[in-house]
Amino acid sequence: RAPLCTYFDSDAAVLAGSLRDAFSRVRPQQEQRRPRRPVGAIVPHGAVVECGAVTAAAYAAMLGGWDPSARRPLCVALLGTNHRPAARSRQACLSSAAAWRTPLGPVRTHSQLRDALLQHFPVDDAAHACEHSIENQLPYLQYAVAARGGDPYRSLRVLPILVESAGDLAEARSAVHALASALRAASRDEDVLVVGTTDYTHAGPAYYERPEYYETQLGMSVTEYVRLKDGPVLHAIESGDPEALFESGQFTSMCGTWSVLVMLCLGPLLGWAPPRLLRYAPSTELLDRGDGNCVGFGCFLIEANQ
Repeated sequence: RAPLCTYFDSDAAVLAGSLRDAFSRVRPQQEQRRPRRPVGAIVPHGAVVECGAVTAAAYAAMLGGWDPSARRPLCVALLGTNHRPAARSRQACLSSAAAWRTPLGPVRTHSQLRDALLQHFPVDDAAHACEHSIENQLPYLQYAVAARGGDPYRSLRVLPILVESAGDLAEARSAVHALASALRAASRDEDVLVVGTTDYTHAGPAYYERPEYYETQLGMSVTEYVRLKDGPVLHAIESGDPEALFESGQFTSMCGTWSVLVMLCLGPLLGWAPPRLLRYAPSTELLDRGDGNCVGFGCFLIEANQ
């Protein structure tokens, strides 16, 4: 699958430099190894130069204890979101590509795990071809694996899954059982991690939530407004509460609600603890472009219950 390179540089050296900068800004307490085993993360899918430090915090924590010398293959299931209404036709879809390319090289897909899910989810390469949310995770994985002495091509395989609205929580939970079963089986022989991706409130002249409301009616800056809107959503995620996220997510411009709902529904089935918030920041506090727009970026680490 060819890269879009919409949210990161197409030049390998420039991209590597951006990633190096992002990981260098991870706060030390975010990278320390935790007593519980990391099993996944919830991360942004915005531009590397904008939310890179937030996204890198999750990958540094999630892979901080991974040891390439143990020679257990690393598999990362990537739950993306479909941003294009014209391509939205199903709950979730898989990619048939044998590998996904980035400027840093190819990343192999986990064909056996994908094949195990074909009876539950269809392949839709057209939807994957124009969507950035999964692609944007790959350079972080490649960089983090290499930084720990691993070979990103030999050590790493990914399972790309685009997640779309399931209609209601009952349907979402039904779909999650098949995914949980496949992940559980794969984890017997390899290290399996699951990453869901979302950005939070989008506000400003370029978005639906516009300044005429929060500035004129509420008397708030765009940064204050984004923090206010994202508060209930972040709390719902950190509580591991799908119902609360389903309710609060309907009142925000969060673009990834269903991928996070799948993560929260997977938790009880796979023995995960509730997600732990590592870092949250509105984009204006990370890179203020001066255009009045702001997006909420946050990352969570998910660990095993014991």
